[in-house]
Amino acid sequence: MSPPPAIVDSSVLYSRHLRNALVWHSLEGLFELRWSALILDETRRSLIERNLNAYQEERASAVDRVLERVTSALSSIYPDAEVPAEQIQSLLEQMTNDPKDRHVLAAAVATGSQFVVTANLKDFRPQDTGPHGVEALSADAFLTKLLDDEQAVELCSAALANQADFHDWTLEQLLELLGQPAEHRPAWLPQYVCRYEELTATPSDPPD
Repeated sequence: MSPPPAIVDSSVLYSRHLRNALVWHSLEGLFELRWSALILDETRRSLIERNLNAYQEERASAVDRVLERVTSALSSIYPDAEVPAEQIQSLLEQMTNDPKDRHVLAAAVATGSQFVVTANLKDFRPQDTGPHGVEALSADAFLTKLLDDEQAVELCSAALANQADFHDWTLEQLLELLGQPAEHRPAWLPQYVCRYEELTATPSDPPD
């Protein structure tokens, strides 16, 4: 069975570790990460502004290389990963969610995606997404939902191992990073890490 498509909003792609987690899970075949040119453009602008608070070509080039690496890897597996602009445009008038994010919901509808993965849940109210068969979830809730299928645990383990290897970390270090808050931020994936550790815990030996 083909992996289900999911639209990932720029509010999630903007975060390095959330983006990497979603990309590795998608590359392992757990879901098909979809985007549009507009979503990538918003991500690009946010990444540049976060780092310099102003446009500078040198930083822009570095951001472009990151996004090109991500999209090329995914497109090699999912050739139709980018949603055509004309498909989105044709659906915009039917969307009733926050105007600035209607293009995201339209992209989900265009691809038959059941999920929009976003950090801005308030812009995707159930009364706006439900009629289109779409549910907006945080990255944490979305990845946790993947674990509802216990057959997915092995693929999640592979995705996490690849992400850890990419950074030259141990799996334990990655899980701590994703599951625990830091001084200036909340935890990125606390529910997911907790559920993953529950499902992969080695049962204790029975007492003698």
